[in-house]
Amino acid sequence: MNNSTTANIGAIFSNEIRNRWKGVMIWVVSWAAMSAMLMLFFDTLAASKDQLEAVFSTLPPELFSAFATDLKTLGTIEGYINSQLLSLLMIAGPIWAAWFGSQLIAGEHSSGSISWLLVQPVSRFASYTAKVSAGIFWMFLANGLIMAATVIFTLLLTQVNDIPWNYFAGVTIGLSLYSTVFLLVGNLVGILHKQSSGILAGAGLMAFSFTANLISAIENTPEFFKYLSLYYYFNVEKLSNGQTLGGEILLLPAICLVLIVLGFQIFRSKDFS
Repeated sequence: MNNSTTANIGAIFSNEIRNRWKGVMIWVVSWAAMSAMLMLFFDTLAASKDQLEAVFSTLPPELFSAFATDLKTLGTIEGYINSQLLSLLMIAGPIWAAWFGSQLIAGEHSSGSISWLLVQPVSRFASYTAKVSAGIFWMFLANGLIMAATVIFTLLLTQVNDIPWNYFAGVTIGLSLYSTVFLLVGNLVGILHKQSSGILAGAGLMAFSFTANLISAIENTPEFFKYLSLYYYFNVEKLSNGQTLGGEILLLPAICLVLIVLGFQIFRSKDFS
């Protein structure tokens, strides 16, 4: 990669960062506000842990598995975040990430600005690398900021003093990789067809993953079902029980790499006229 290519990638990357930061900050602030609201109720819930376990124990265990909840950790800050925040973020986040990914290139095609970009003395490799890199950067930063806000609100609004740093670090990394998969799906399908298709593909993958996770928790279900869900590779229940994510998390960056390469192959040969 020569200096000219590096400079072009840097310029497009910087432009993407400037163009997307307001939308990302709205997303982050919305979830930070949700986190703050939830933390207001944690101490009350933790004090009623035994009563809650008695009530929830009558419900199907598959329901708790589907929403990344473990009755044993429901009264801990980790279990509370899993059930109240991450269960929602792992459903809404993929749709937002797919929408974000579909904006990177397919969005410019829809608006007509892709034509201007393609006639510039910039290779498609440079354009694609810069745009996808900016998208991945925002996935990691957005999830990092949401988790950082959750740590701050945990300290300010609850009686929890011993912050489980390993848990928050694991969630930040895992959630960022999980979101990046959907970002790249939205990007790839958007280039292949159109922007709305990228969003629908991300939503469809999320629904499939959630359903597979739910089915895998049902007794006597064939074991292979759990491998069909991205929830298995980003297992937040492990984190809430003091474990690490494990080697299975490595499949997510592998999937991301495949999606990046496939996306570029499609973009390189795509006729945007």
